[in-house]
Amino acid sequence: MNRINKSVFITCIVCFLCLVNYVFAGNPDTPSIVGVVTEEESHERLPYLTVLIKGTTIGTSTNNEGEFVLDGLKPGKYTIRIQGVGYKPREKKIVLKRGETMRLNISMEEDIFEIEGAVVSANKNKKDRTETPVIVNSLTPAMFKQTESSSLVESLNFTPGLRTENSCQNCGVTQLRMNGLKGEYTQILINSKPIFSSLASIYGIEQIPLSLIERVEVVRGGGSALFGGSAIAGTVNIITKDPVNDNFDVSMRSLFMEGNRDDISVDFSTSIVNEKHTTGISINGLNRNREYFDANADGFSEIPRMENTSLGLNAFVRPTNLSKIKLDLHKIHEFRRGGNKFAALPHDADITEQVRHDINGGSLSYEKYGKDQDSKFSVFVSGQLMDRDSYYGTNENPAAYGETHNDKLVVGTQYSFNADNFLFSPAEINIGAEDVYDVLDDRKLGFDTIPGRIIAKQYSNTIGGYLQSEWNMDWFKFLFGIRADHYKINDQYNEGNNVTGTAISPRTNLLFDIKKNYQIRLSYAKGYRAPKIYSEDLHIESSKARKIIHRNDPDLAEEVSHSFSASLDYTGKFFNKPIYFLLEGFYTYLQDPFANEIIEEDQYNLTYLRVNARGGAVVKGINMEGNFLVGNSLNVKLGFTMEDNKYKNPQQWGELPSSKTKEMLRTPSSYGYLMANWDINKKLNISFTGNYTSSMLVPHMGIHNPDPSQQEAIDKGYVIQGEELYETKPFFDLGTKLSYSLFLSNGLKVTFKGGVKNLLQSYQSNFDSGVYRDAGFMYGPALPRTFYFSVNLGNILK
Repeated sequence: MNRINKSVFITCIVCFLCLVNYVFAGNPDTPSIVGVVTEEESHERLPYLTVLIKGTTIGTSTNNEGEFVLDGLKPGKYTIRIQGVGYKPREKKIVLKRGETMRLNISMEEDIFEIEGAVVSANKNKKDRTETPVIVNSLTPAMFKQTESSSLVESLNFTPGLRTENSCQNCGVTQLRMNGLKGEYTQILINSKPIFSSLASIYGIEQIPLSLIERVEVVRGGGSALFGGSAIAGTVNIITKDPVNDNFDVSMRSLFMEGNRDDISVDFSTSIVNEKHTTGISINGLNRNREYFDANADGFSEIPRMENTSLGLNAFVRPTNLSKIKLDLHKIHEFRRGGNKFAALPHDADITEQVRHDINGGSLSYEKYGKDQDSKFSVFVSGQLMDRDSYYGTNENPAAYGETHNDKLVVGTQYSFNADNFLFSPAEINIGAEDVYDVLDDRKLGFDTIPGRIIAKQYSNTIGGYLQSEWNMDWFKFLFGIRADHYKINDQYNEGNNVTGTAISPRTNLLFDIKKNYQIRLSYAKGYRAPKIYSEDLHIESSKARKIIHRNDPDLAEEVSHSFSASLDYTGKFFNKPIYFLLEGFYTYLQDPFANEIIEEDQYNLTYLRVNARGGAVVKGINMEGNFLVGNSLNVKLGFTMEDNKYKNPQQWGELPSSKTKEMLRTPSSYGYLMANWDINKKLNISFTGNYTSSMLVPHMGIHNPDPSQQEAIDKGYVIQGEELYETKPFFDLGTKLSYSLFLSNGLKVTFKGGVKNLLQSYQSNFDSGVYRDAGFMYGPALPRTFYFSVNLGNILK
């Protein structure tokens, strides 16, 4: 079977809905807990915080008055945990007796910098960030709103070591770089599961609606021991919203780019949970329409037209207090088109890159805690079905239509438990296994007498197992993990590219609490990339000068990485005001890294042949992050990265033999961000955001052997002749926003926002023009100066 049967997901849904009828029955003699949660300083009651009993699936949330009820419990010892965005987690141990109703009054300390919440990306289990030997940065909906992000891409720029960029004027493909490494070195996860396929990775981080996301966890550095081979630079783990209370949120946003091109979106999320919190469901959606933008009035897009409609569903049922079944589903339909002559059919335009994606994905999982509340077993099945209709064509070519199917299925299990003494101290141990199956079928459809042809037809299967132990010795924590992956790649289009291999990926992390407010972390991790088809292989840059396609060399070997990092962070006070500071150094050696050799097939076609770069490459640098409070209402957050990324031997970047460099292209030596949030009063807020990028080398491809019409374009300065390695100028993308909130009855809030993105107009000004342009010669901010307005209605949250 070339496609994963969609009936698997339908069957999962039916089974899940049947289970909803089975809920835990209460008993009059069972004890219960009634509590009130307040803020420590103001004593105001706090609504919509999550209340959990550790080691069980029991949970609820505070209502609009800050009150909560937990019932259906058995007599015994429990640990209550209260957590929520903007507050430090609070735990309280209690003992319940039969028939008792315990009343609790719990105060919460504000977590201004949001650095002490629970994360899961360190070991696939929830754990407080300050207790993990791995540095984890979290992006929350509060940050999405502060930056007024239209997609996840914009928010990722406000995390140390991360930088996103648009790299094609025709289709607007976005690439995420972590610690200077390209997107293929970062593993994108949804709820800790690697269901992002090669094709989905091209536009995926821009397609996922923010209304679906509870938070995004970013781990810099190798994570292959837990998450697989692609986690060389790090992982971006998208955690979707779980239904924890009855709430809703709806927003409308309008953006107006230079020239009055608009970008309008409406998104919503809502959830419903039954009275006993044994079943719940949340639904979210997005509809977005963006017009194309032409920066230099040449009739060709710099930002493509885009339409996106997305829908997501999360649901759970708790058969018992120690077990939980979860269902996550998402559906995304996206259309985007760039080039020129937008009113014409694709093959009637000079250049068109048009793609239509239909993505259906989801996950069904079961977890069960042990009776001692010190162990947990989980099993899951996740999948994603992706269909793409495409047109990558020039010269009014009717044979440039194509279709691609990329399906992925992941099945896995994990068992975690706490050992009182494992080897030399108490330890938390995780054992797990995963089977990842990926199917890719990419082909041109042909037209009339022009036959269609297969571009790629690849099956890959990776079976992996991992073991990780984390030892806790008070001021010192030591983590060691190891993963073994056996991969098999079957290329039916070219049998010579069939590959089988086994990779061993160890990791070691150490955490030292040297003083009350200081922490030191050290880490080493090994990773790998199998010689398979990656996302950029499925993206074709088109111009009338060149069409660029990507291929793998038949002798391409596995790429191996060795990553080291060391960090120091401080959490405390400066002049009696809270402050947080992080200093992190990273060093990654790439053995047999993937590089490109450029082959000219004919006047209009280039092939980028992926080969192994002899001598390897080194990526090294420093990340810094600071967060501090000025006065009582101005919060300032800064991040800065300095890096140096080089191959040992010069690598080819252009067609000419002399076009070689040791530098990794499109990697600035320094970049950083600024966020300033000023709460003037409870209703009025002003914020500023900014991204700085230093100079970098960007390849600029031109025309080598021009014909008369191409020579005319060169003479007019529309395009260049030959090729050049262009050094960009530094730029700063500054934005500002004003918001005003009205507090309504029944715990509702409506917020009006207005602002400007790229206020200083740092948008690139030297694009090529006309049909022979280099569509990949693009850098700088993602948007020109853009004005926006939005309105949001929802429950009162932090």
